[in-house]
Amino acid sequence: MVGVGTDDAPAVMPGQTIAGTDPIEFADLIQEGRETFRTVSREIVDVKEDVSTALVALTDTFETANVVITDVGRNAATYAAGDMPEPVVVPTNGEALGARFHARVALIYAIETGLTRDGAVPEEIAVEFAGGTP
Repeated sequence: MVGVGTDDAPAVMPGQTIAGTDPIEFADLIQEGRETFRTVSREIVDVKEDVSTALVALTDTFETANVVITDVGRNAATYAAGDMPEPVVVPTNGEALGARFHARVALIYAIETGLTRDGAVPEEIAVEFAGGTP
């Protein structure tokens, strides 16, 4: 149906055409809605799995941190009593405890291992700071 339009719309001059919009088929609209619903459902399932994995990793990190803190406290008490404690081993499978350090740790590890030679003898080094004291 053609109507008068709005006061802001330009008048159509003789020989010009009015741009129109094709009608939407209701069946097409329903099909698009189904596809959108399926996509959203898949995304929700994926996010749920990601959150579940993150929670497991976070729980493991808290448990590891608790064990390390307990062991460090025990070692501090042993050292304060004048005995030599056993070193505390942090069971992290080669990963940093905090995710924000992963990239930094990986880069430092790559640099350090790139500077080593197989079979090299350990060397003593001295570190001097610009201010004269560490």
